Amino acid sequence: MSLLFLVFTLVLALILLTLGGSAITTGRVPVRWIRRYAHPQLWGAGVLVIGIAVGTVRIAPPSIFMVLFLCGLSLLGFAYGASRPKKR
Repeated sequence: MSLLFLVFTLVLALILLTLGGSAITTGRVPVRWIRRYAHPQLWGAGVLVIGIAVGTVRIAPPSIFMVLFLCGLSLLGFAYGASRPKKR
């Protein structure tokens, strides 16, 4: 059962890292239903930090995991609060 959770967390971390990196580099949120509500670079940074937190949950102490996870959540909150860049 522990191996199942290890595989699940690694796959989830890779998905989050891919989504976050894609949003930062392209300037578009890859998830369609979130795209019009969130600022892309802040959303990508938040998801990237949460992906790092999820990827290190097995090896990092709980205090480090919680700091990373809460920083990622705060970046996601800022992404929804910030105004979207204007299209030209």
